[in-house]
Amino acid sequence: MQHQRPAVHRTILVVDVEGFGDKRRTNQDRLAVRDGMYRAVQQAFAQADVNWADCYHESCGDGVFVLIPADVPKGLFVESIPRELAGALSEHNAAHRPPEQIRLRMALHAGEVYYDEHGVTAESINLAFRMLDARPLKAALADSPGSLAMIVSPWFFDEVVRHSPGSDAATYRPVQVAVKETSSIGWIARPDHPYPPDAQKLDRAAAGPPATAAAQVPQQLPAHPPHFVGRDGELAQLTQLLDDAGDGDEGPLILAIDGTAGVGKTSLALRWANQVADRFADGQLYVNLRGHDPSGAPVTAAEAVRGFLDTLGAPADRIPVGAEAQARLFRSMLAGKRMLVMLDNARDAGQVRPVLPGPGGCLVLITSRRRLADLDEAVPLTLATLPPDQAGQLFTRLAPAAAAEPDAVADLMRRCGCLPLAIRLLAGRLRHHPSWTVADLVAAVAESGDELAEIQAGSVSAAAAFDLSYRDLQEDEQRLFRSLGLHPGPDIDTRAAAAMDGTPLAQARRLLDGLYDNHLIEETARGRYGMHDLLRAYARALASGDEAADTEARTGRLLGYYLRAAQAADRHLSPAAGGAAQGANAAPPDAALRGVLPALATRDQALTWMRAERANLQACVEYATATGRYSEAVGIAAAMSTFLYDEGYWDQARSIYQTAAAAGTAAGDEPGLAAALAELGAGQARALNYRGSVQYVIGDYRAAAETLSQARMLFRGLDDPAGQAEVLLRLAAVQLETGDYPAAADALGEALPICRDLGDQAGQAAALAYTGTVKFETGDYPAAAGALAGALAAYQDLGDQAGQVTALSDLSAVQVTTGEYDAAAASLSQAPILSGGAGHRLAEASALSRLGELRLATGDLPAAAEALSASLDRYGELAEARGQARVLKDLGAVQRATGDYPAADSSLTQALGLFREAGDRAGQADTLNQLGLLRQATGQEQEALASFRDALARARELHTPLHEARALAGIGRGLASTGDSDGAARHLSQALAIYQRLGVPEAAGAEVDLSGLSPGRAG
Repeated sequence: MQHQRPAVHRTILVVDVEGFGDKRRTNQDRLAVRDGMYRAVQQAFAQADVNWADCYHESCGDGVFVLIPADVPKGLFVESIPRELAGALSEHNAAHRPPEQIRLRMALHAGEVYYDEHGVTAESINLAFRMLDARPLKAALADSPGSLAMIVSPWFFDEVVRHSPGSDAATYRPVQVAVKETSSIGWIARPDHPYPPDAQKLDRAAAGPPATAAAQVPQQLPAHPPHFVGRDGELAQLTQLLDDAGDGDEGPLILAIDGTAGVGKTSLALRWANQVADRFADGQLYVNLRGHDPSGAPVTAAEAVRGFLDTLGAPADRIPVGAEAQARLFRSMLAGKRMLVMLDNARDAGQVRPVLPGPGGCLVLITSRRRLADLDEAVPLTLATLPPDQAGQLFTRLAPAAAAEPDAVADLMRRCGCLPLAIRLLAGRLRHHPSWTVADLVAAVAESGDELAEIQAGSVSAAAAFDLSYRDLQEDEQRLFRSLGLHPGPDIDTRAAAAMDGTPLAQARRLLDGLYDNHLIEETARGRYGMHDLLRAYARALASGDEAADTEARTGRLLGYYLRAAQAADRHLSPAAGGAAQGANAAPPDAALRGVLPALATRDQALTWMRAERANLQACVEYATATGRYSEAVGIAAAMSTFLYDEGYWDQARSIYQTAAAAGTAAGDEPGLAAALAELGAGQARALNYRGSVQYVIGDYRAAAETLSQARMLFRGLDDPAGQAEVLLRLAAVQLETGDYPAAADALGEALPICRDLGDQAGQAAALAYTGTVKFETGDYPAAAGALAGALAAYQDLGDQAGQVTALSDLSAVQVTTGEYDAAAASLSQAPILSGGAGHRLAEASALSRLGELRLATGDLPAAAEALSASLDRYGELAEARGQARVLKDLGAVQRATGDYPAADSSLTQALGLFREAGDRAGQADTLNQLGLLRQATGQEQEALASFRDALARARELHTPLHEARALAGIGRGLASTGDSDGAARHLSQALAIYQRLGVPEAAGAEVDLSGLSPGRAG
């Protein structure tokens, strides 16, 4: 066995022929294309003095992969080789018939390449192939009159293109590459038809690394259909509206294109959007809302917003629950950006209104069959069918041989109503029948019956175009086409199509290729296919004439496929639970799906599959429920539960669970379903528990309390004490944040004995720690110290250093509050982290924060500032906003005490903002008290009183006596300075009473302030 050779940094070049598998090419044509491709590449290398024999190269069937020796200058591959390659392609194409002509995509990257006895491999090679397969590169070539489009990696652009004197970097265009596991930025150039130079794009790219750009600059616009014709007036009108809109300070520019089905609304919108995309530096967002999908399952506004949040990089655990909150986050993320948002195929104004950005420089482009008259802010543009001359031009461009029969073309255009969708279908018929004339096609249209009268949107001959295309299919292609009309979801991949049709994968792929070649389906993403709404309705109408048993078998196989595949994915996503609802057994035997089910071997693969099929799975749950297939409905819903909650699809999860529950109710005592429903209930309880935890983390405490209460009831109904204890502890944490201390005490009082009965020492430690916090916040300091001592003992038994640090930190806070500074110092000195031991970063940050509080309380201000600054750094590294807020609040107090008032104001203002973002009202009250003290120190008495009164209102709302007393004392001091002795005495007396009840050192200060008032007022 050979030993692996050391890696070598090599230039990587990959090329691919556009449309190599086109049905119009014969095998002899393909041989000529392959030979011409190799000749062109080798000629380009020779002209650049790169020895082809020194290069490692592999054939890819319709392309070639080349590794260039490390000593060959990389600049040659942007300065001369693309130009020479384009010239060689031009020479080849001039000398060959159209089926033998070549248009190439080329990808360039460089990186470490590894060799062994099997050949070469490297992540860098994978990236080159992913770039070659990127949809924007395909679109760039499709839209170019030239023969070559190339894409280079971020590294190659930054290190080679930018610094090569023979290349014009300003003619490159950045695009998002999102293929399989790859997400990156690529730079596209067209050597034989370059883009106009744009230095601004280079400047924007230089502002941040490519990875950041990939996350922040989405480029979702699909390529517009090739062979676009006419619409010059409409394009000019849209551009003029954009020019007139200026910067859009009052709101986004909203353009709504309406018109009948198949008239070309999306084609026009995409054509224009791609033309003006360069004017929107922050990228483009696109969604097909499927407003008129005959399946009856349009994309909701909430789903569209959530998809955009994912695209914009919002982490799942930071996305709020509820459609309105998510829409607010979406608007916030677009604030100040120049972004193009295309909402395709909208049903009505209600579907798009929640997806509209707020004021700023965004453009919203909407297409709809309806006039959106109630969307007042939208500028409408109604699209008519093509004028006859443009219709004929489109037809002859799609079918060039038709140019010889202008009169017949005009007749055909009249018969098809000049509807672009029908024109494209009829041109496809003519191309696939070389022996036909246009007159033959006119006769066929004239003979066709009216089979689509109810869905043809006013054009009888559109139905005729559909019928001609359908009749031209082979029998098995016709069967699959009808089957696709029954599919309840928005799109389908090859595996699901094979399962539905009951055919092997290879045959299903061939059938889908046939439908694609006949323009009856479109490729929505690599390996995924969808249909125009009219074609879907046509397919569904045809399927209604099939035997009921055949229809039932096809939909049954499809549901069985999705059930088994979803369960396989769920086993990776929730392995601890064994996968949810694995007991449902309504799917066909494994043998029926052998070779069809996806091979999901890893969690990443399972997650990718679930993300791609999410909408289809929900549609299947709804379809299965509506058609009485209850086992499939419940099983698919259960298998989705972990995924939906992990990814934060709360609204979809709620909808699916409601549908599944209805299925269970309707099923009654169906054999085998009871176990699946029970497992679904357990999965739902676990998911609700997790969901509540996420809501707690993002500060949506009200929603978290509601969600966890639901989980609590489910666990109780399932007689699951461990689940009850876990959710009770999370519920107590939420109630602590909202200041509902009585409710938190009740939850902890219920959780602690359950944990003891279960022997759950970790649960006991958490319950005692939370109890200590409740007692501390309500002023019962002896009880707080006792509970925290119990928690510390439990954490020590468990060997949990992070838990020990947290318990000791909280215990020290109690001791600082009650003036036991030596005891607090002793507690903190025991913390494993502060005494030199290893520990958890979050616990370290907390302990340093407590140490800062102790130093502040004892007057050691330099040491306090040092500890708090170190704590702030730790919390910043962890991106823990609430921890940063607490430290900033204390740091502000230190800065005030040292007389650094500007720094104190900055720290406290930041802290208040962070507490508000987190919804931490107790933190707000504490910070407002500190701001009041700062205002008093700087002589801003009225501002100080406002801060203290605001703090008092929050403290009383939360029932936090210490914050209340501090606010009262601050108000008392402020009133005394204004001469209101009565008001001062009243407030200071209330503060003193609370301080004395709590037994805290601040009572002495309140007594001094009270005694300093005019005689007779101190009592």
